[in-house]
Amino acid sequence: MPFDQENGLVYTERIMKANDHTSCFQSKRFVPFVKAPPHSQRGTRSLVDTAIITLFGNTDLLDASSLQSLPQAVIEQLWEWANDCKAVSLHVWQVFARTNHVKVHDIKGRRITCMRPACLAPVANDANMAWLVHLTIRDVAMDTDDAISIWQIPNLQAIYIQGSGTKQELVSDRILRAWASAATDSAAMSKLELMFIDGQREITPHCLQYLSQFPALKLFTAFKCGQDWIKAFGRAQSLAGWSLCIPNPVQQLIRSKTTRAEFDSGVVWPDFVENFIANAKGVASSNKPVLQLVGLDQARDGGRKARTTDFNHTIFSFQRDANSQAVAPDATAQPVAKRRKLKNDLGAANYQLMTGNV
Repeated sequence: MPFDQENGLVYTERIMKANDHTSCFQSKRFVPFVKAPPHSQRGTRSLVDTAIITLFGNTDLLDASSLQSLPQAVIEQLWEWANDCKAVSLHVWQVFARTNHVKVHDIKGRRITCMRPACLAPVANDANMAWLVHLTIRDVAMDTDDAISIWQIPNLQAIYIQGSGTKQELVSDRILRAWASAATDSAAMSKLELMFIDGQREITPHCLQYLSQFPALKLFTAFKCGQDWIKAFGRAQSLAGWSLCIPNPVQQLIRSKTTRAEFDSGVVWPDFVENFIANAKGVASSNKPVLQLVGLDQARDGGRKARTTDFNHTIFSFQRDANSQAVAPDATAQPVAKRRKLKNDLGAANYQLMTGNV
């Protein structure tokens, strides 16, 4: 009996969400097909090739503890062979990343069968993952749970999210609000200083009211996002505790790094973002690598190109205004729930239990 109309009872069904990370769990124990190099079948070289095929043909048995006692040179050589054999699955990446001896700045999403933030977040809390301070996400297919799970990465100092415009947006104002709630309740993202968001139509100027919850955030930059930001601000240069940067530091970097030939032919916007973050945080000169999660479309296209002539009209950078406080959103009145007509006292009692008016 789905409905009890006489007593006003309505039975709801529970819907279980299907596992969106089926490919993650499959690739975690994915055993790649390792093709033998075209070398001689005799001699020392053939023994090395045989060892490589045997090792990376059984990566499902590889465990982080088996690498801890190995010298750094051996780990680096094994990692190089794994990349040459295209044997870097999600499981292999996690095992080598935990060793803290591998320069993983060249890891791209196209080399990994599945790498989404929800898969990355549990690994990032490992003590050996303290190097993960700069994360770039480029057109990775992820749902709301994936986007929200980014706040679980503990040491993030800079994050850059870029979309291609061909898929569903990765983040929105609601996602930033969820991050802000986690920052307030759990002190999450307490080290985040730089945030760049590109090509997300659901990022609007309203998101600025949530950014003040990140205590270390210094600069927020939006590029080709949401509604017309110029019309939203008008002549105002301050909003929700943030001030529009005049002059824009990213535009200054573009002018200083771009030659006339590059200006005429067009330059790649993501390169300027990575350059700005590297100069601001010293990533390029430090031993801390940059992890990039790159979708298949981005790996094929090699990144979207944006002409410098468009930058002056689409870049909005904001810095924290020390003299202003965040503006709380206006409270909106909730509509009064319509009370159902109940035929007897039992129905009235059930209605009170359902609505909490006991």
